[in-house]
Amino acid sequence: MSTVVSVLVNGLSFSAVLFLLSIGLTLVMGLARITNFAHGSIFVLGAYIGIALANAFQNWWLALLITPFIMAAIGALIEWGLIRRLYGKEEMLQIILTFGLVLMIEDGIKALFGNQPFPLRAMPEVLKGAFIFGGVIVPRAAVFVIAMSLLVGLAVWRALTRTALGKRINAAASDMEMTEALGINVPLLFTAVFALGAGLAGLAGTLRSLNLSFLPAMGVDFLIYAFAVVVIGGMGSFKGSVYGSLIVAVCYSFGVYYIPDLAMVFVFALLFVTLTIRPRGLFGVTEGVRLPSTRLDPHSWHEHHGRITAVAAKLKLAGGAVLILALVFLPNLIGEFWLYFATELLILALLATSLNLLLRTGMLSLAHAAFFGLAAYTTALVLRHFSASIWLALPAGVGLAALFALLVGGLSLRHIEIYFSLLTLAFAQFLYTVVYKWRTLTGGDDGLFGMKTLSLGLSEAGPGWLVDTSQRWYYLVLILVGLCAYLLRRALHSPFGQVLRALGQNSQRVAFLGLNPKAFKLGAFILAAVFAAVAGALFAPLQGLINPHAAHWTKSIDPLFMNLIGGIHNLVGPGLGAVIYMLFREVLSSWTEYWKLWLGFCLVAIPVMMPLGASHFLVKGLYALLRLFLPPRPKAAASAADEGGER
Repeated sequence: MSTVVSVLVNGLSFSAVLFLLSIGLTLVMGLARITNFAHGSIFVLGAYIGIALANAFQNWWLALLITPFIMAAIGALIEWGLIRRLYGKEEMLQIILTFGLVLMIEDGIKALFGNQPFPLRAMPEVLKGAFIFGGVIVPRAAVFVIAMSLLVGLAVWRALTRTALGKRINAAASDMEMTEALGINVPLLFTAVFALGAGLAGLAGTLRSLNLSFLPAMGVDFLIYAFAVVVIGGMGSFKGSVYGSLIVAVCYSFGVYYIPDLAMVFVFALLFVTLTIRPRGLFGVTEGVRLPSTRLDPHSWHEHHGRITAVAAKLKLAGGAVLILALVFLPNLIGEFWLYFATELLILALLATSLNLLLRTGMLSLAHAAFFGLAAYTTALVLRHFSASIWLALPAGVGLAALFALLVGGLSLRHIEIYFSLLTLAFAQFLYTVVYKWRTLTGGDDGLFGMKTLSLGLSEAGPGWLVDTSQRWYYLVLILVGLCAYLLRRALHSPFGQVLRALGQNSQRVAFLGLNPKAFKLGAFILAAVFAAVAGALFAPLQGLINPHAAHWTKSIDPLFMNLIGGIHNLVGPGLGAVIYMLFREVLSSWTEYWKLWLGFCLVAIPVMMPLGASHFLVKGLYALLRLFLPPRPKAAASAADEGGER
């Protein structure tokens, strides 16, 4: 009995921290409709700042007082300088920007404080030791954290319900247009909410430092906890944060005590059940009302310039032919290292292009890496235990990933936007946990290796059929990736693809035409998963080793980066983005240990400065050059063409 009470006390202490952490996130998601993936990293940054101040001045109380104000200023600066520019834009841009902040904060912490556990060395004497009640040991620090959370929670609740600022925030969350019509400065409210959220995250991090040594990469873990609290409690609900944090923390604490290896599974199971049965959460009002989204239109700048577009199309065709010839003869031009790099690049370009199919329909899936990783592990297991034949290994990996996609898509596509993304994230992390913990089958964190050499024949016999050289691997991958790219292009230019493009603009209009939007989205979801699985099935035998990191949900962000960098509105964009991203990462990683800091800086700048991607700017530059060299049209012809366009 005493053990159960001790576990419960630890769970309540953890729930107090999660409550403070989730208040800011639920307010930001409920008011500004921004999916802030940097919130967990802001929490960790607040913990590091608090620990650094406490250790420097040997006064933890001073750090507890100052840190929330420092983090509030940082949050206000992030909102004012960066996030404000993306209100009303596509959700993908918001996620890329906030995930770029994650990389910047993580490597910034490493540069300032190192990559080792960062412990608190100025623990207040009054918080050391424990109380003993009837044989039950209750740490003093846990009691203080719970009490502090209650006091701060009451203060925030009173501020949101009794003050003028709180009433304006609630009004903006209910009806933003009416709030603006009343003359209230809504952008200032957004800044205030971000500052409040960051300040509370800093306070939570400082409190958590009493019993936890932090690492720079822990922000993603706490982000998952905070998302689970927000989803279970209900987006934008203060009461939901209270109940959600209690449910998540207590279940996790008992999971750690009874089944340590599967503790995180309890969190994802809670997230999955809530999104499936009650998507709006326990106290959420609606399933997600978002700001009007401005769809990016890459063709608007040349829609009345048919002659230039025709010339550009011919140049595009010539450029494609040159690219194919260059890829065919590439092994004769580069060495072994760069040939292997090019092979891996082709696989990742296929992964990015498969995600492009979903992005065109307005779906942002965070489970894409799960299909990649599931196919990679399945292929590796077949190659290790059964047969080296490509005709058995690849279909097994792709088939299992397609079945998993059918399950995930069937359950996830009933929800809209952020709820869909979070549910796919829950599925991805569930698969990752299974892969990570099922050591007897997958090798756990050591990964899976010892695969047979891939064979192009129906059996393992015949060395001439083995894919055992860099050139053979390159040409095999080139042929399969080229075939997949051709099939994707045919799919996008078919009636099915036209419906998908229409869904990306307005799914309600598609429904008015008598079509079933969910059925088409499910088809696109499965098709994208199949092509991602082909990439994973090739990746595992090429590497000769596969580890759980390949199936982690954060790996879904890489192809998202590539699409944003290259542009999502043509099939060339993801491939171009993959080249830029991989070369940039390769150069940065060889140049500096903190390459993620610079990569994050670029990812933060791209949504703000180049939201349509690099391919759009390349085509726009080509358009400008063509206007310089092509003779101007006669005025009579130009005016007639314009009148025809208007008619």
